[in-house]
Amino acid sequence: MKKIFFLAVLIIFANIFASNVHAEIKTYTATDESYANEIEKQEMAKKRAVQKAIQSAREKAGVYLKSYVRTENLQLTDEEILAATSINYKIVGEPTFTRDIQQISDKTSVIVWKATVSLNIDDADLKNFAARDAQEKSKIVQQNERLANDFKENDQKFKNLIERSKNITSETERAQIKSEMDKIDNEFAAISKVAEAIELSGDYEGQIKILNEAIKLDPTFDYAYFSRGYVYGKLKNYQQSIKDYTQAINLDSNFDWAYINRGNIYLDLKNYQQAIEDFTQAIKLDPNYADAYNNRGKCYKALGKNDLAEKDFAKARELGYNG
Repeated sequence: MKKIFFLAVLIIFANIFASNVHAEIKTYTATDESYANEIEKQEMAKKRAVQKAIQSAREKAGVYLKSYVRTENLQLTDEEILAATSINYKIVGEPTFTRDIQQISDKTSVIVWKATVSLNIDDADLKNFAARDAQEKSKIVQQNERLANDFKENDQKFKNLIERSKNITSETERAQIKSEMDKIDNEFAAISKVAEAIELSGDYEGQIKILNEAIKLDPTFDYAYFSRGYVYGKLKNYQQSIKDYTQAINLDSNFDWAYINRGNIYLDLKNYQQAIEDFTQAIKLDPNYADAYNNRGKCYKALGKNDLAEKDFAKARELGYNG
């Protein structure tokens, strides 16, 4: 009997160990840099360096996690793996900085700030991410790709302006470039605020507060309005949600996600005709948008237009919709 009990304990322990042998918290460290000179503030240069170092560390994690996904047979794409790292990392301690002066011409120099950041990422969080439904994972991938692209575009504007600052010939030109840099810095800060708000998923009031700050920093940032519209929708403040989605569309008439999200609000409010118009516009912008076909089909069905509804439902299924 003792042998049987001992064997049972060993089997249980072995199963527990086997289920966790691959799961662990790993640390990923990366260093990146940004520049400061007479037109760029030192603190902004440090913040840019930190953001780039975080992105580099997440990309390092993605390389390892791809092999982990294969080992655990998780059904995740490369884009989903990288998106998972955007919401599941924890910064270890505080970023560290080094400062150096780089001479770029006889008369011009820049201060190079290098930031080193370490992130902890738990493999188990990847399993939790894999268990989410397809629509939620798709939304997180879209968020990650949009913010990564916004940061990249902003960084290119910043680099272009740093290049222009090397050849300033007058005080008027200096003032103009400084003004442009302030605008680019506000854009960067606004993108960072939206990223911060997304990390507060579920804390809707906290998200609204941070997104208000993002919009104050950059009133032309369409994705800040879009994100706030989404949160207002979660709070069932539908009129404010519609207002924010409309502002996002006014700032970018090709913003297909804003059309479909506003259409979803109209659908919930049973304003079927306006919902159809938004879903139709989303389809024009992206003919492979399965959700748009499915939701437009719901509107047609509610209006008794069953032939049009079935046609849209069939198209949604053809495009992979399985909700």
